Amino acid sequence: MQERSAHCPQRVSTLPPLRADPSDTTKLEEEVAHLLAALDNIESLSGDHKHPLYGSMRAVDVQSVVRHHTTHHFHQFGLRLA
Repeated sequence: MQERSAHCPQRVSTLPPLRADPSDTTKLEEEVAHLLAALDNIESLSGDHKHPLYGSMRAVDVQSVVRHHTTHHFHQFGLRLA
């Protein structure tokens, strides 16, 4: 088994602003539109940005992390963008 890096701790809690609200009854189409708009926003970033977990990051690195993380969850749940 491959040893985990100290940079990838296990059992890290989801940041409060990112937690899903189970009482939210927003329609799926609205959520998909919101996701696509957020991804477009990430792709338009430039310069440096302050990440709550990683600190100061270049836009290209933020974009890479978001692509990787989004792809991970899409594969995890068998999803893909049309």
